[in-house]
Amino acid sequence: MILAHGNVITNGYHIGERQALSDRDRLWFAVPLFWSFGSANALPAVITHGGCLVLQETFEPNEALEIMAAERCTVFYGMINIARALLEAPSYSLDKVKYMRTGLTIGLPEDIEFIIKTLDAKEICNVYGSTETYGNAAVCHTTDPLEVRLNSQGLPLPGMKIRAVDIETRTPLKKGVVGELTVAGCVTPGYFGNLKQTQSSFDKEGYFLTGDLGFVGEDGRIYYRGRLKEMIKTGGINVAPLEIENILMRYPKTKQAFVFGIPDAVKDEKIIAVLEIKDNFELDANALKNTAEGSWHRIKSQNNLSYEQTNNSQEHQLER
Repeated sequence: MILAHGNVITNGYHIGERQALSDRDRLWFAVPLFWSFGSANALPAVITHGGCLVLQETFEPNEALEIMAAERCTVFYGMINIARALLEAPSYSLDKVKYMRTGLTIGLPEDIEFIIKTLDAKEICNVYGSTETYGNAAVCHTTDPLEVRLNSQGLPLPGMKIRAVDIETRTPLKKGVVGELTVAGCVTPGYFGNLKQTQSSFDKEGYFLTGDLGFVGEDGRIYYRGRLKEMIKTGGINVAPLEIENILMRYPKTKQAFVFGIPDAVKDEKIIAVLEIKDNFELDANALKNTAEGSWHRIKSQNNLSYEQTNNSQEHQLER
C-alpha cells in the first residue's frame, strides 16, 4: 500500500506526543523496521522528539534485558508474548527494566496489566490502528487513568476521524453501539497497482473500511471489539468473540480464552469457548458461570452453558 512521507512524520509525531516522548527517552525495539510498527510508528515517534532508537537485531529475552539496562531504555514497543518471555528469562529482574516508563502495546486488559507490571512501565499506552492508518489512528495518553488505558484504545489522533457504522447499511451508529470502525483523515491513498482493492476499501465519504469491530464511547474514545470476519451470528444477533473473551478472562483461574462460532441448524451459529486454565487449578463450572452472570445477558438466552474438559499439549497450542 501507499504511505506518504509527510503523513508518516506527522502522525508519528502525534503518536510520540501521546507517550510524552522527549529527547531524554530511549526506545527499545526488536521488531523488523519495515513493518509499520517500526517505520510508521516507533521510528517517527521517537526521532521527531529527539529521542534515541535502540535496536535489537533479533529478539532474545536475556540479551533484551541486558540492552534495556545498559542503554537505560525508557520506552517499550512490544506485545504480551515478549513480556512473558522477558519475565521467564533467567536473568530477569525489575532492576533490569527500572528505567522503563511508557510505550505502546495492544491486547486484553489482563495482558496490558501484565506488561505494565513486568516492565514497571506505569505509563504504557493502549492503541488502535493499522498500516493503512499510518500505524495508529487512536492512542491513549500517558496521563489517562489506568482503567482507561486497559479498556480503551484512547482518543483519535489529531487529523483522524473514526466512527462506527452499521455493517449492512453503512450508516453511522450512535455512541456505544458496536459496528465496523471506519477511519478518515491520515489514511493511505490506496493500494499500489490495485484500483479494485482501493475502491472497495473506502466508503462514499472517503472513510477507510477497517474490517474491525468496535464502538466510539460517550467519552469519544475508541473501543476495539475484534475483527469483523470473526463475528458470530447467533439467534439473530451479532456477537464479537472478544466481548466474551473479556468476560471469561475475569474468571481468576483462566490463563487464555478463545471464542468462535460453529454452524448450528437453529441459531445459525453456536458459540464455543475454549479455556486454558492456569497450572495447578481445575475448572469450577459454577464459579465460571457466576463470574459471567450479568455480563452476557445479551446472549445467554440464546446459548446454554455446558462444558467438557480436554488436555492441551505442545502439539496442540490454543489458536483461533
